[in-house]
Amino acid sequence: MIIYFSGIFGQLLVTISMTFFSEQSQIYVGILFVSYFDHYLTIPGALASLFTGIWLALRTHWGGLTKYYWILTKWIGNMFAILLGSSITGNVVYNLFPKILSSDLHPLQNPLYFQSRRMLFWGISISFILLIFLVIISYIKPWGKGD
Repeated sequence: MIIYFSGIFGQLLVTISMTFFSEQSQIYVGILFVSYFDHYLTIPGALASLFTGIWLALRTHWGGLTKYYWILTKWIGNMFAILLGSSITGNVVYNLFPKILSSDLHPLQNPLYFQSRRMLFWGISISFILLIFLVIISYIKPWGKGD
């Protein structure tokens, strides 16, 4: 979870700092760092968190994925964060940004760059808030048994 959290937090910081970049090379490096955080921290951390969460739910005294509502909520929340992250981050970083950078137009003069950066910021922010919520419910375990 810490790797996952660090990847999302790093992506959020880089995305916020990209608002202050004015050179095309700085923008390119920002996009490169977002993709590095995604490849080396967020994706492995998300998958490891998902698989270890399922394993712990099935192999410990918690008794499965559906016995307690908070475990089911964490599982669904993690799946939603993974799908949101892969659809938004994947689309923006791996589809839209290469088109923007290969264009003859400077990114700061391209409205697609601003729209893509805003979409990336909101997607990462929602994932980050969702992860904070999942950590909180892991700690306080607010809901009882589902059976």
